[in-house]
Amino acid sequence: MRFRMRKSAAIMMTVILAVMLFASCSKSGNSELRFGTGGSGGMYYSYAEKLREVSKNSMSFDVRTTAGSSANIRLLDQGFIDIAIVQSDVLLAEGTQACSAIAGLYTEAVQIVTAKGSGIDSVYDLEGKRVSVGEEESGVLVNSKQILEVYGLLLDDIDARYLSFNDAAEALKKGEIDAFFCTAGAPTSAVAKLAESMEIELVGIEGREAETLMKLYGGYSDCVISAGTYKGQNSDVKTIGVKAVLIASNNLDKETVAKLTALIFSKGGDLSAGTPAEGMFNEDYAVLGVPFGFHEGAREYYAGKGIAVAEAESGGTSAVFGGQD
Repeated sequence: MRFRMRKSAAIMMTVILAVMLFASCSKSGNSELRFGTGGSGGMYYSYAEKLREVSKNSMSFDVRTTAGSSANIRLLDQGFIDIAIVQSDVLLAEGTQACSAIAGLYTEAVQIVTAKGSGIDSVYDLEGKRVSVGEEESGVLVNSKQILEVYGLLLDDIDARYLSFNDAAEALKKGEIDAFFCTAGAPTSAVAKLAESMEIELVGIEGREAETLMKLYGGYSDCVISAGTYKGQNSDVKTIGVKAVLIASNNLDKETVAKLTALIFSKGGDLSAGTPAEGMFNEDYAVLGVPFGFHEGAREYYAGKGIAVAEAESGGTSAVFGGQD
């Protein structure tokens, strides 16, 4: 009798654990969505905070700072976050079957910031200098390595520092570094605040080197940081950029993701304010240039708008061609 009771208890515990596991693996929109962003000085964090503010009556978000794109993919893969923003190039290179795209949000410019009069006029001039290349597991670090290599440099050729945008800006202000890489929508708050306190310059990426980067790596495109973006910036700066992409865990049900997708377009004017997509963020813009398959909930939303997007193939990637069909 006692054996039967122990056996029944064991069976009941197995059932309870199975139910708990299922509940944790299939999260619905009734609960708070854990949103992986980046550092508090970047636009990922700013965008997430705007979304949390404008949607508090319909959806709930737990906005979390992270090291950036690579970290976000890992954290989502491990179940620590539900949605995140990542760079399109990092998503293409590192995306897994655990995640899918929701929408391309805006273009992120690769910005190389230095003090005015530093003598750093080209990436070539970074050799031997103290340079922040982004935090570990950030998309900025991925970009920094690729850009340096195209200019014939390695991390060993510079005095590399691994700082967040805010910390890098503070270090440049104090004279502790000579320059820093920043991949983010322009204007970026950390850079804008720095430009208010000291004279800065932006180092461009153009010509043969920019063309080589776009040929070698997926996700890059020509980008211009317009004059006046930052205080004291009197001329356009040509560089390269990537697209910021909102992604979701495939454990999120399609109803939640469809609701989230509809929300970001209904609040598009508020969310895109201050980003390079301001005034042009719409469904067509959101699906073009996203080199990854879309979540079932997002595909359902776009289908209702007459836009066809691809689902994730084996490994998660799929070339995406969006348009009115």
